[in-house]
Amino acid sequence: MSSSQCRVSALGLFAAAFLFSAFVPVNSFAQDLTGSRGGGERNRDDDNVIHACIRDTGGGSANTRIVSANEDCRRGEVRVRWNIVGPRGPEGERGPRGLQGPAGPQGPKGNTGATGALGPKGNSGASGPAGSPGSPGAPGQPGAPGATGPAGPQGSKGPAGGPSGAISGQLTSCTPNMNFTGFLVHIPGRAFSVFTGADGSFQIDNVPAGTYTIAVEHSTVSLTIPDVVVTDTLVTLPESIEVGTCAPACVPSGPEVCDGIDNNCDGQIDEGVGETWFQDLDGDGFGSSSNTTVACGPPAGYVPNGGDCDDTNLNINPDRPETCDGQDNNCNGQIDEGAVGTTWFRDQDNDNFGNGAITTLACTRPAGFVPNGNDCNDSNSNVNPGAAEVCDSTDNNCNGQINENASCPAVQNGSGACQANACGIGACNTGFGNCDGIVANGCERNLNTAIEHCGACNNTCSFGSFCIQGTCTSVDDQWKQWQ
Repeated sequence: MSSSQCRVSALGLFAAAFLFSAFVPVNSFAQDLTGSRGGGERNRDDDNVIHACIRDTGGGSANTRIVSANEDCRRGEVRVRWNIVGPRGPEGERGPRGLQGPAGPQGPKGNTGATGALGPKGNSGASGPAGSPGSPGAPGQPGAPGATGPAGPQGSKGPAGGPSGAISGQLTSCTPNMNFTGFLVHIPGRAFSVFTGADGSFQIDNVPAGTYTIAVEHSTVSLTIPDVVVTDTLVTLPESIEVGTCAPACVPSGPEVCDGIDNNCDGQIDEGVGETWFQDLDGDGFGSSSNTTVACGPPAGYVPNGGDCDDTNLNINPDRPETCDGQDNNCNGQIDEGAVGTTWFRDQDNDNFGNGAITTLACTRPAGFVPNGNDCNDSNSNVNPGAAEVCDSTDNNCNGQINENASCPAVQNGSGACQANACGIGACNTGFGNCDGIVANGCERNLNTAIEHCGACNNTCSFGSFCIQGTCTSVDDQWKQWQ
C-alpha cells in the first residue's frame, strides 16, 4: 500500500471514529475498539497509537477529545486508542554521516606528581659589601682624686664677744593638771628658742645682753612678754605666765535650765532639761516614738515629731497618703483605706481586652475586669486588638479598618482572595479556569484539553476538532503534524 493510501486510511479511520461515536453508545464503542474499559492497561507503543477520551452526552451522542498517552480521562469519560501503523515500507538508503558533536567538558585535575630528585649544589655567590662602622665605646672610669693641697694661712683674730645671760620662767594655767609639753618659748627674729616641759618650766641660755620680747606659742595659745632685760646673769621672770583665760569660780544660781550655763555648778550644762526629741532613721521628718531623748535643742538625727510606724521606710509616716501597696502608709492602723487604686475595664467576652466605657477603681483586679479597655466589641471574643484580621466584614483587630491584610485559603488549581467580605478565587493557575463560577471547586477546568472550554471558559471547539494545549485543532491539522 502506498503512503498516500495509508494517509487516506488513517483519515477514514478518524472520520469513522467520530461518526461511529455519534450513533453507537460510548461504552459499546470503547469495548469494540480497546477490548477493555478506560482503566485497563495502555498500549506502550504510544508513537503508533492515538489516545482519546469519550463522554456520553446523552441522546445517542458523545464528545470525543484527543489526549496524550500519560493524561488521565476525567470522571465520566472512557479512554479509547487507535493503532494507525500501516505495513512496514522498504528500508531506505543510508543517510550521510552526521556532524561531529561538540567537545565534552574538561576532566577533573589530576593528582600532584611525586617530588623530583635533589639537583646539584649551585656555585657560591659573590662576596657581600663591607659592613658599616661600629658604635663608639662606653666612656672610661673617672680618675682617682688628686692629692690634698697645702693648708691655707691662719685667719686674723676676731673681736672679743660681749656678755651673755639666760632667761627662765614658768607657765601656769587655771585648768587643773595642765600638760605644757610642746609649748614653744622663743625670742622672735633671733635663734633662741626652747620647748617647755610638762610642768611648764623653761630656760633659754647664752642670750646676748640686751632687751627682748619673749613669745609663747602653741596650737591654742599665742602670747608675748615685752621688755625682758638680759645682762650677764640668769634672768628669772618674776611672775608666772598665765596661759589661756580662766573662768571665775562657779556660783550656783538655781536648778538647771536651758540657757547654756552650768546653773547648779555640777560641771555640766543644761543637763536633764529641755524638750523630747524623736530619733528619725529614714530622714522623713518623723521619728520613732520608742527612741527619744530630752535636750534643749535637736540632737543630730532627731526630730520633734514622733509617730513613725516604720522608721526604716521614708514612704511611711503619719503625713503620707495611703496607696495601693498592702502597707499602712499613713500609720493610722489601716491598710490601703481610701487609696485611689487602678482603673480596671469590664471584659464581658473573656478575651483579656475590656470595654473602655465600663470601668472601676480598685487596688487589686476585680473579677471580670482587665487592665486595658481597647476592645471594640466586648461581646465577641474573636474581636480585639490581639486578633488576626479575617475576611468577614468585621474589624477583627479593632484598628478601624476592615479586611486589611486578611488571608484566604488556596483553592483547587488557584489562589484564594478576600472579595466582597468573603473568601473567593484570586487567580487560577496557568491553564485552568473557574468556568462554573463556583468557589467551592476552585478552578475546575483544564483549559488546555477541555473541548467546551478550550483556552478560555465557554470557548467550545467545533465538531471534529480537539483541544490541544488550549487551541482547537481539527483532525486534518493534527494528522498533518503527525506526518
